[in-house]
Amino acid sequence: MSTSHPTRSSADQMRDKAQDVKQDVQSMGQTASDAARRGADQLRDKVNDLRQDTQALGAAAKDAVQEQVGNLRDAAGQYYEQGRQRARDMVDQGTQRARDLEETFEDRIRERPLQAVAIAAGVGFILGLIWNRR
Repeated sequence: MSTSHPTRSSADQMRDKAQDVKQDVQSMGQTASDAARRGADQLRDKVNDLRQDTQALGAAAKDAVQEQVGNLRDAAGQYYEQGRQRARDMVDQGTQRARDLEETFEDRIRERPLQAVAIAAGVGFILGLIWNRR
C-alpha cells in the first residue's frame, strides 16, 4: 500500500536546512557588518569630537598665554615708568641740593671772605703737593 503523501526526500530537507543556514549566516554577516559600520561611525565621531576639543583647548591656551604676555608687558611698562620717574626725582633732588650747597657756600664766602680765601689757598697747596709727588 502506498500512500500518496507528498513526502520530501532527505536530500530536499537537507537542501532546505542548508538554505536556512545560509540565510542565517548571511543575516549574521549583515548584522556584524552593520555593527562594524556603526562602531566605525561612532569611532569617527569620537575622533572628530576629540580633534575639536583639542583645537579648542589649544586656542584657549594660546589666548591665555597672549593675555599673560600682555599683562607682563603692561607691568614691565609700568615698572619702567616708575623707575624713570624715580630717577628723574633723584636728579631733581640732587640738583636742588647742589644749588642749596652752592648758596650756602656763597653765603659763607660773603660772611667771611678772608677765611674762604685761606681755605682755598690751603686746598690748592695740598693738591699741588699731591700732584708734585707723582
